[in-house]
Amino acid sequence: MMASSYNAKDEDGHITMSGPGASLRNKKPENTAFKQQRLPAWQPILTAGTVLPAFFIIGLVFIPVGIGLYVTSNNIREYEAQAADETPQNTG
Repeated sequence: MMASSYNAKDEDGHITMSGPGASLRNKKPENTAFKQQRLPAWQPILTAGTVLPAFFIIGLVFIPVGIGLYVTSNNIREYEAQAADETPQNTG
């Protein structure tokens, strides 16, 4: 990668232009943490006291779902029907 000419003084959020075409607006966003995407990330604190109860509660919620799917899958009936065109033909 090539070195860039980054300068922190250029990111003060103010629009300053000089030279010909100085009347054009700069489309650079303001130097705020939100607009520059420098917000701190949310990091949950996972301890045994929070993870284990959540794990068991979620498990208890999905047990009835699993039982319902199992009962429903056992009640499915499969029917076979021969098509009218599939009659055996004598070849010989």
